[in-house]
Amino acid sequence: MSKRVAGFKRRTAAIIAYLPPGLPVLGALLLMLRGDKFVRFHALQSLFLAVLAYAGFMLFSFLGALGWVFLPFWILVIFVLWLVGMVEGGKGKRFLLPLVGKWANRFVGE
Repeated sequence: MSKRVAGFKRRTAAIIAYLPPGLPVLGALLLMLRGDKFVRFHALQSLFLAVLAYAGFMLFSFLGALGWVFLPFWILVIFVLWLVGMVEGGKGKRFLLPLVGKWANRFVGE
């Protein structure tokens, strides 16, 4: 039987940590649960990815017309990273996403 976190199975909680992509409030709530490092890792990784997404959006917004050319590609990259995080969390793996995975792993520990 799999371990439960806040009434959810670990893998389900890891997927929920990434939802919804634009507003990771559920990830923040799951982060507050101190019992399961696997779920905390995915919640923290989701939060760091959201911060990175917002920072990139702001950067591209300030670049004017050039930024608006690259913004759709940025949105696609972030969306793919979120999907990869959800799929790997659903598989029960601790997959480190580029740029944010190292930070999440450092804060949660092994």
